[in-house]
Amino acid sequence: MFAFVGLGNPDKIYDRTRHNIGKEIIVEFAKKKKLQFKSGKGHFFFLNVL
Repeated sequence: MFAFVGLGNPDKIYDRTRHNIGKEIIVEFAKKKKLQFKSGKGHFFFLNVL
């Protein structure tokens, strides 16, 4: 089993900066694999990849 974690800052000033590169990588991976994010309990989203 593998876990990929992409952290990101919610503020707009951090969009497309090094502060959100982990999140951007995960978002692009999800787009390429046609996956959808699901809301978690709290302020996060996750993907199920099987």
